[in-house]
Amino acid sequence: MAESNAVGALPVGAIAVAQRSLAPDLARGAMLLLIALANAPLYLYGPGTFGTGVWVHGHPVLDQAVLALQTIFVRGRAYPMFTLLFGYGIVQLLRRQTSSGVDELAVRRLVRRRGLWMMLIGFFHALLLFSGDIIGAYGLLAVLLAEVLIRARDRTLLIMAAAWTIPVVAYRTLDSRLTFLSAKASSTPDPLAAAGLRVLEWVHGSVIGAIWSLVPTLLLGVWAARRRLLDEPQRHRRLLLRVAVFGVSLAAIGGLPWALVRASWWEPPSEAVAMLAGVVQTLTGYAGGVGYAAIAGLVAIRATSDPER
Repeated sequence: MAESNAVGALPVGAIAVAQRSLAPDLARGAMLLLIALANAPLYLYGPGTFGTGVWVHGHPVLDQAVLALQTIFVRGRAYPMFTLLFGYGIVQLLRRQTSSGVDELAVRRLVRRRGLWMMLIGFFHALLLFSGDIIGAYGLLAVLLAEVLIRARDRTLLIMAAAWTIPVVAYRTLDSRLTFLSAKASSTPDPLAAAGLRVLEWVHGSVIGAIWSLVPTLLLGVWAARRRLLDEPQRHRRLLLRVAVFGVSLAAIGGLPWALVRASWWEPPSEAVAMLAGVVQTLTGYAGGVGYAAIAGLVAIRATSDPER
Protein backbone atom coordinates (compact mmCIF):
# COMPACT_ATOMS: atom_id res chain seq x y z
CA MET A 1 0.00 0.00 0.00
CA ALA A 2 2.75 2.43 0.90
CA GLU A 3 4.55 1.59 -2.34
CA SER A 4 1.43 2.40 -4.36
CA ASN A 5 1.15 5.76 -2.66
CA ALA A 6 4.82 6.48 -3.22
CA VAL A 7 4.39 6.32 -6.98
CA GLY A 8 1.15 8.26 -6.86
CA ALA A 9 -1.13 5.34 -7.75
CA LEU A 10 -3.71 6.15 -5.09
CA PRO A 11 -5.47 9.50 -5.53
CA VAL A 12 -5.95 11.80 -2.58
CA GLY A 13 -9.55 12.97 -2.31
CA ALA A 14 -10.83 16.51 -1.97
CA ILE A 15 -10.71 18.28 1.38
CA ALA A 16 -13.98 18.38 3.29
CA VAL A 17 -15.51 21.85 3.53
CA ALA A 18 -15.27 21.83 7.33
CA GLN A 19 -11.53 21.16 7.12
CA ARG A 20 -10.70 23.92 4.63
CA SER A 21 -8.84 27.02 5.72
CA LEU A 22 -11.05 30.10 5.42
CA ALA A 23 -8.44 32.74 4.60
CA PRO A 24 -7.12 31.23 1.33
CA ASP A 25 -10.68 30.76 0.07
CA LEU A 26 -11.59 34.33 1.01
CA ALA A 27 -8.50 35.56 -0.80
CA ARG A 28 -9.39 33.54 -3.91
CA GLY A 29 -12.92 34.97 -3.93
CA ALA A 30 -11.61 38.52 -3.57
CA MET A 31 -9.09 37.87 -6.33
CA LEU A 32 -11.82 36.74 -8.73
CA LEU A 33 -13.83 39.87 -7.92
CA LEU A 34 -10.82 42.07 -8.64
CA ILE A 35 -10.19 40.32 -11.95
CA ALA A 36 -13.84 40.83 -12.91
CA LEU A 37 -13.57 44.53 -12.04
CA ALA A 38 -10.36 44.83 -14.02
CA ASN A 39 -11.84 43.26 -17.16
CA ALA A 40 -15.40 44.58 -17.06
CA PRO A 41 -14.50 47.88 -18.81
CA LEU A 42 -13.17 45.88 -21.77
CA TYR A 43 -16.66 44.52 -22.42
CA LEU A 44 -18.30 47.90 -21.86
CA TYR A 45 -16.09 50.09 -24.02
CA GLY A 46 -13.71 47.86 -26.00
CA PRO A 47 -9.92 47.41 -26.04
CA GLY A 48 -9.28 51.18 -25.92
CA THR A 49 -10.25 51.02 -22.26
CA PHE A 50 -6.73 49.84 -21.45
CA GLY A 51 -5.12 52.86 -23.07
CA THR A 52 -4.60 56.23 -21.45
CA GLY A 53 -7.57 58.43 -20.82
CA VAL A 54 -9.98 57.10 -23.46
CA TRP A 55 -12.50 55.64 -21.03
CA VAL A 56 -14.90 58.57 -20.98
CA HIS A 57 -18.40 57.98 -22.31
CA GLY A 58 -21.26 60.20 -21.24
CA HIS A 59 -20.08 61.21 -17.77
CA PRO A 60 -16.43 62.29 -18.14
CA VAL A 61 -15.70 63.28 -14.55
CA LEU A 62 -17.33 60.20 -13.03
CA ASP A 63 -15.78 57.85 -15.58
CA GLN A 64 -12.35 59.41 -15.10
CA ALA A 65 -12.65 59.06 -11.32
CA VAL A 66 -13.65 55.39 -11.61
CA LEU A 67 -10.80 54.78 -14.06
CA ALA A 68 -8.33 56.39 -11.66
CA LEU A 69 -9.54 54.28 -8.74
CA GLN A 70 -9.45 51.15 -10.86
CA THR A 71 -5.85 51.90 -11.84
CA ILE A 72 -4.78 52.51 -8.25
CA PHE A 73 -6.54 49.63 -6.52
CA VAL A 74 -7.39 47.01 -9.19
CA ARG A 75 -5.28 47.16 -12.35
CA GLY A 76 -2.15 45.07 -11.95
CA ARG A 77 -3.12 44.11 -8.38
CA ALA A 78 -5.37 41.11 -9.03
CA TYR A 79 -2.95 39.02 -11.09
CA PRO A 80 -0.12 39.21 -8.51
CA MET A 81 -2.64 38.12 -5.89
CA PHE A 82 -3.74 35.27 -8.16
CA THR A 83 -0.11 34.19 -8.60
CA LEU A 84 0.62 34.34 -4.87
CA LEU A 85 -2.40 32.14 -4.17
CA PHE A 86 -1.39 29.76 -6.95
CA GLY A 87 2.01 29.28 -5.31
CA TYR A 88 0.32 28.95 -1.94
CA GLY A 89 -1.95 26.25 -3.30
CA ILE A 90 0.98 24.23 -4.68
CA VAL A 91 2.44 23.99 -1.17
CA GLN A 92 -0.94 23.00 0.22
CA LEU A 93 -1.11 20.29 -2.46
CA LEU A 94 2.39 19.11 -1.55
CA ARG A 95 1.51 18.99 2.14
CA ARG A 96 -1.67 16.97 1.55
CA GLN A 97 -0.05 14.52 -0.83
CA THR A 98 3.05 13.83 1.25
CA SER A 99 0.99 13.45 4.43
CA SER A 100 -0.91 10.68 2.61
CA GLY A 101 2.28 8.84 1.72
CA VAL A 102 2.91 10.20 -1.80
CA ASP A 103 6.58 10.97 -2.36
CA GLU A 104 7.89 14.36 -3.47
CA LEU A 105 8.87 13.20 -6.95
CA ALA A 106 5.32 12.05 -7.61
CA VAL A 107 4.00 15.42 -6.43
CA ARG A 108 6.31 17.27 -8.82
CA ARG A 109 5.01 15.11 -11.64
CA LEU A 110 1.46 15.83 -10.55
CA VAL A 111 2.11 19.60 -10.54
CA ARG A 112 3.61 19.44 -14.03
CA ARG A 113 0.78 17.25 -15.32
CA ARG A 114 -1.83 19.66 -14.01
CA GLY A 115 0.18 22.52 -15.50
CA LEU A 116 0.10 20.87 -18.93
CA TRP A 117 -3.68 20.47 -18.69
CA MET A 118 -3.98 24.13 -17.70
CA MET A 119 -1.92 25.12 -20.74
CA LEU A 120 -4.15 23.03 -23.00
CA ILE A 121 -7.30 24.58 -21.52
CA GLY A 122 -5.78 28.04 -21.88
CA PHE A 123 -4.91 27.41 -25.52
CA PHE A 124 -8.45 26.42 -26.46
CA HIS A 125 -9.88 29.27 -24.40
CA ALA A 126 -7.74 31.70 -26.40
CA LEU A 127 -8.41 29.97 -29.71
CA LEU A 128 -12.18 29.97 -29.32
CA LEU A 129 -13.04 32.86 -27.00
CA PHE A 130 -10.61 35.18 -25.26
CA SER A 131 -6.95 36.02 -25.93
CA GLY A 132 -6.51 37.33 -22.39
CA ASP A 133 -6.71 33.84 -20.87
CA ILE A 134 -4.39 33.43 -17.87
CA ILE A 135 -5.00 29.78 -16.97
CA GLY A 136 -2.46 28.65 -19.54
CA ALA A 137 0.09 31.13 -18.23
CA TYR A 138 -0.11 29.70 -14.71
CA GLY A 139 0.07 26.21 -16.15
CA LEU A 140 3.30 27.15 -17.92
CA LEU A 141 4.77 28.43 -14.67
CA ALA A 142 3.83 25.17 -12.95
CA VAL A 143 5.55 23.14 -15.66
CA LEU A 144 8.71 25.24 -15.71
CA LEU A 145 9.10 25.87 -11.99
CA ALA A 146 7.70 22.76 -10.29
CA GLU A 147 11.19 21.74 -9.13
CA VAL A 148 11.96 25.18 -7.72
CA LEU A 149 8.59 25.65 -6.04
CA ILE A 150 8.81 22.35 -4.20
CA ARG A 151 12.52 21.95 -3.47
CA ALA A 152 14.09 25.42 -3.25
CA ARG A 153 15.07 26.74 0.17
CA ASP A 154 13.21 29.68 1.66
CA ARG A 155 16.19 32.00 1.28
CA THR A 156 16.52 31.03 -2.37
CA LEU A 157 12.85 31.81 -2.96
CA LEU A 158 13.19 35.31 -1.48
CA ILE A 159 16.41 36.07 -3.37
CA MET A 160 14.86 34.92 -6.65
CA ALA A 161 11.71 36.96 -6.01
CA ALA A 162 13.74 40.11 -5.37
CA ALA A 163 16.10 39.54 -8.32
CA TRP A 164 13.23 38.87 -10.69
CA THR A 165 12.07 42.48 -10.42
CA ILE A 166 14.84 43.33 -12.91
CA PRO A 167 13.31 41.29 -15.75
CA VAL A 168 9.89 42.61 -14.71
CA VAL A 169 11.06 46.19 -15.24
CA ALA A 170 12.77 45.28 -18.50
CA TYR A 171 9.69 43.52 -19.85
CA ARG A 172 7.33 46.29 -18.76
CA THR A 173 9.56 48.90 -20.40
CA LEU A 174 10.14 47.06 -23.68
CA ASP A 175 6.59 45.76 -24.05
CA SER A 176 5.16 49.27 -23.83
CA ARG A 177 7.29 50.27 -26.84
CA LEU A 178 6.50 47.30 -29.06
CA THR A 179 3.54 46.79 -31.35
CA PHE A 180 3.26 43.04 -31.63
CA LEU A 181 0.26 42.87 -33.92
CA SER A 182 -1.05 45.50 -36.29
CA ALA A 183 -4.41 43.73 -36.50
CA LYS A 184 -6.56 42.85 -33.50
CA ALA A 185 -8.66 39.72 -33.15
CA SER A 186 -11.59 41.70 -31.74
CA SER A 187 -11.81 43.75 -34.95
CA THR A 188 -11.21 40.93 -37.44
CA PRO A 189 -14.45 39.77 -39.14
CA ASP A 190 -13.11 36.44 -40.44
CA PRO A 191 -13.57 33.86 -37.65
CA LEU A 192 -10.56 31.72 -38.60
CA ALA A 193 -8.25 34.72 -38.87
CA ALA A 194 -9.59 36.05 -35.58
CA ALA A 195 -8.91 32.69 -33.90
CA GLY A 196 -5.33 32.73 -35.14
CA LEU A 197 -4.84 36.30 -33.95
CA ARG A 198 -6.28 35.43 -30.55
CA VAL A 199 -3.71 32.68 -30.14
CA LEU A 200 -0.88 35.05 -31.12
CA GLU A 201 -2.18 37.71 -28.74
CA TRP A 202 -2.43 35.08 -26.01
CA VAL A 203 1.14 33.88 -26.51
CA HIS A 204 2.48 37.42 -26.49
CA GLY A 205 0.36 38.98 -23.78
CA SER A 206 -0.36 36.13 -21.39
CA VAL A 207 2.12 33.31 -21.87
CA ILE A 208 5.33 35.27 -22.50
CA GLY A 209 4.19 37.99 -20.13
CA ALA A 210 3.68 35.42 -17.37
CA ILE A 211 7.29 34.26 -17.55
CA TRP A 212 8.52 37.79 -16.97
CA SER A 213 5.83 39.28 -14.76
CA LEU A 214 4.36 36.69 -12.40
CA VAL A 215 7.34 34.86 -10.94
CA PRO A 216 8.01 37.11 -7.89
CA THR A 217 4.63 36.67 -6.24
CA LEU A 218 4.54 32.99 -7.19
CA LEU A 219 7.71 32.48 -5.15
CA LEU A 220 6.36 34.63 -2.31
CA GLY A 221 3.22 32.51 -2.26
CA VAL A 222 5.30 29.38 -1.74
CA TRP A 223 7.28 31.08 1.03
CA ALA A 224 4.08 32.23 2.76
CA ALA A 225 2.45 28.81 2.50
CA ARG A 226 5.43 27.13 4.12
CA ARG A 227 4.77 29.37 7.13
CA ARG A 228 1.01 28.76 6.95
CA LEU A 229 0.35 32.51 7.03
CA LEU A 230 -3.18 32.08 5.68
CA ASP A 231 -3.84 28.60 7.07
CA GLU A 232 -3.15 29.82 10.61
CA PRO A 233 -3.75 33.60 10.42
CA GLN A 234 -4.29 33.96 14.16
CA ARG A 235 -0.66 33.09 14.78
CA HIS A 236 0.51 35.74 12.30
CA ARG A 237 -1.92 38.57 13.00
CA ARG A 238 0.75 41.26 13.49
CA LEU A 239 2.64 40.29 10.34
CA LEU A 240 -0.55 40.18 8.29
CA LEU A 241 -1.59 43.60 9.57
CA ARG A 242 1.75 45.13 8.67
CA VAL A 243 1.76 43.52 5.24
CA ALA A 244 -1.82 44.66 4.57
CA VAL A 245 -1.17 48.29 5.56
CA PHE A 246 2.21 48.56 3.86
CA GLY A 247 1.24 46.64 0.71
CA VAL A 248 -2.01 48.46 -0.04
CA SER A 249 -0.53 51.86 0.86
CA LEU A 250 2.48 51.31 -1.40
CA ALA A 251 0.22 50.17 -4.23
CA ALA A 252 -1.96 53.27 -3.84
CA ILE A 253 0.99 55.66 -3.81
CA GLY A 254 2.76 53.91 -6.66
CA GLY A 255 -0.36 53.68 -8.79
CA LEU A 256 -1.38 57.32 -8.41
CA PRO A 257 0.83 58.86 -11.16
CA TRP A 258 -0.27 56.34 -13.79
CA ALA A 259 -3.88 56.72 -12.65
CA LEU A 260 -3.65 60.46 -13.28
CA VAL A 261 -2.26 59.77 -16.76
CA ARG A 262 -4.99 57.26 -17.64
CA ALA A 263 -7.72 59.58 -16.38
CA SER A 264 -6.26 62.46 -18.47
CA TRP A 265 -5.71 64.55 -15.36
CA TRP A 266 -1.95 64.78 -15.82
CA GLU A 267 0.19 65.04 -18.93
CA PRO A 268 3.71 63.69 -18.29
CA PRO A 269 6.44 66.08 -19.43
CA SER A 270 8.11 63.34 -21.49
CA GLU A 271 7.65 59.81 -22.72
CA ALA A 272 10.30 58.63 -20.27
CA VAL A 273 8.33 60.02 -17.32
CA ALA A 274 5.15 58.36 -18.56
CA MET A 275 6.99 55.06 -18.94
CA LEU A 276 8.42 55.40 -15.43
CA ALA A 277 4.94 55.97 -14.03
CA GLY A 278 3.73 52.80 -15.73
CA VAL A 279 6.66 50.75 -14.45
CA VAL A 280 6.15 51.98 -10.88
CA GLN A 281 2.46 51.14 -11.12
CA THR A 282 3.34 47.60 -12.17
CA LEU A 283 5.96 47.04 -9.47
CA THR A 284 3.80 48.37 -6.66
CA GLY A 285 1.02 46.10 -7.90
CA TYR A 286 2.92 43.20 -6.38
CA ALA A 287 2.75 44.89 -2.99
CA GLY A 288 -0.96 45.49 -3.50
CA GLY A 289 -1.69 41.86 -4.39
CA VAL A 290 0.21 40.63 -1.33
CA GLY A 291 -1.54 43.23 0.83
CA TYR A 292 -4.97 42.11 -0.34
CA ALA A 293 -4.12 38.50 0.52
CA ALA A 294 -3.08 39.65 3.99
CA ILE A 295 -6.40 41.46 4.39
CA ALA A 296 -8.17 38.17 3.62
CA GLY A 297 -6.23 36.61 6.50
CA LEU A 298 -7.31 39.40 8.85
CA VAL A 299 -10.94 39.05 7.77
CA ALA A 300 -10.74 35.31 8.39
CA ILE A 301 -9.48 35.95 11.92
CA ARG A 302 -12.45 38.21 12.53
CA ALA A 303 -14.93 35.77 11.00
CA THR A 304 -13.73 32.79 12.98
CA SER A 305 -13.11 34.51 16.31
CA ASP A 306 -15.25 33.59 19.35
CA PRO A 307 -17.89 36.34 19.73
CA GLU A 308 -17.82 35.90 23.52
CA ARG A 309 -14.15 36.84 23.75
